[in-house]
Amino acid sequence: MKILDEFHVICHNCLHNPVQPMGKLVNGLIAFLVVLSVTVIPLHYLGLEFINLNQNLIIFDKLVVTIFTIEYFLRLWSADKPLKYFISWWGLVDLAAIAPFYLHELGLINNPEIFMLLRILRLFKLGQIFEAERTAIRRSSRGNETHGGFTAFKGECILHVAQKHWIVFLIPLIFCLMITSVALLVLIFLTPISTLFGIAIGVMLLLLSGLMFTKLWLDFNYDLIYITDKRLIWQERELFGAITNEVSYAAISNVKPNDTSFWHWLFKYGDIEIETAAEKGSLIFKSARKPRAAVEFISQQRLQNSGSVRQGQIGVTN
Repeated sequence: MKILDEFHVICHNCLHNPVQPMGKLVNGLIAFLVVLSVTVIPLHYLGLEFINLNQNLIIFDKLVVTIFTIEYFLRLWSADKPLKYFISWWGLVDLAAIAPFYLHELGLINNPEIFMLLRILRLFKLGQIFEAERTAIRRSSRGNETHGGFTAFKGECILHVAQKHWIVFLIPLIFCLMITSVALLVLIFLTPISTLFGIAIGVMLLLLSGLMFTKLWLDFNYDLIYITDKRLIWQERELFGAITNEVSYAAISNVKPNDTSFWHWLFKYGDIEIETAAEKGSLIFKSARKPRAAVEFISQQRLQNSGSVRQGQIGVTN
């Protein structure tokens, strides 16, 4: 039972609270599979005229549905409240991604290809903000000192976490889908004409698409600003490595949001500009979700820390 309980915790952390590296890796692989399964939907209609293509698509679809089915039941089993997940919007989206296949196998629907478009809804699920802030604050309140790429001071409390807006992930993802579709078409239609040329072009496009997706996923999930009661921790993740910087409140000369355009107002995102006394002058966290809330937290902590410093100076003088 202990092993089962540990597996339950792992599944819950990976599928419902993916803020640790393992959870983000699992969700990244699932997300890429979702993107790939959506990309091949148009090929199902081409497959009706090409028998070999149709057979390969059926094999691929069975593999995808099997993985999505295992994922769905693991999500249901590891949820804090399984019934709540089952009737939730995202639970229904996960179910809609696999239901057409089984309905077709039972003979209840004739053209599952049309219903495969429901998988597109899972792309919107990829854009949801995982509860990095809630998890970080909860871990901090329990005395845990390790958060992502930094270690908190003893007694240091995390108050807010600034994250990238989902728009920085979903909008470029459309271009990524287009490249993947072109790569698959090249592999299918150019390979018979010139095997080496077709395979080379197709593989290069798939690799390009994979790199783009990886960069988007890292930017969306790993670029964060942790706002604590003592400092700011600025975390950025690249393809090959990570950068973590810290800024004390005493070093901040000004902080302001940049969200004055119509699109910023409509989608509630913008840049956070932090001016410091350092040589670089200012730090800019682009496309943040609700930047004004983050700026308000930073401003409050600047005031509190400056007040503490003044009180300390008065005490020393007396």
